[in-house]
Amino acid sequence: MNKKRMIAAAVGAALGSIVAGSASAVTLTFDELATQPVQGLTTNGIGFGFTVGTQTSQDAVYNRPGPAGTSVLSGAVLEGDARGILTPTFPTPTPVLGFGVALTASTGLSPGLTVQLLGPAGQALGTSSVNTAARGGFNEARFDFSDGLLGRAIIDFNDALLASPQRFAIDNLTVLPGGAVAGGGGGSGAVAGGGGGSGAAAAVPTPSGLALIGIRMFALAKTAGRYVRRT
Repeated sequence: MNKKRMIAAAVGAALGSIVAGSASAVTLTFDELATQPVQGLTTNGIGFGFTVGTQTSQDAVYNRPGPAGTSVLSGAVLEGDARGILTPTFPTPTPVLGFGVALTASTGLSPGLTVQLLGPAGQALGTSSVNTAARGGFNEARFDFSDGLLGRAIIDFNDALLASPQRFAIDNLTVLPGGAVAGGGGGSGAVAGGGGGSGAAAAVPTPSGLALIGIRMFALAKTAGRYVRRT
């Protein structure tokens, strides 16, 4: 078993151990599929949406090379424009959600991102503000939720604090479809290294003429496209 698979197995086991029931954890290591945009993609029971402003975007990509030197990513990642909003959905509700995230920033961010948590019927469960810590030329954190059934999460990166090009990478996204929360509960969850926030940040404006290019994470800016910054 390679290092990436070992990390994924450990993450899945750790999250799965905190819930009751016989469901098995699912961990996306982002090397399961060919390189492709995640907007509209569903794999292993997890769906993805990605928007920049009011429109869908192709600039969040499955199976791109991740940055070296982080403790929460390993190998292939989901990488994209941090000015967008990533929305994983869970057709079979999950009582746990975990992932590692890295951002283009050299100093700690408070917060680096927010995660809005929604139940199976779309009801709000809470929003967590996730602080990130500097590691080399990046910022990183782990997000771990284990308190209530989720139908969807809305991940919004604090791009105003990021260095250019403003990019994010996510790895080892773990859920437990069909699991039951040990002892019940419907709180806002636990975030490793993070705090509780008051709400997700606003969506960013629409990009024009996006072009996908095979780049290492954070190494190069987009070669095509014109962006209008949020006001």
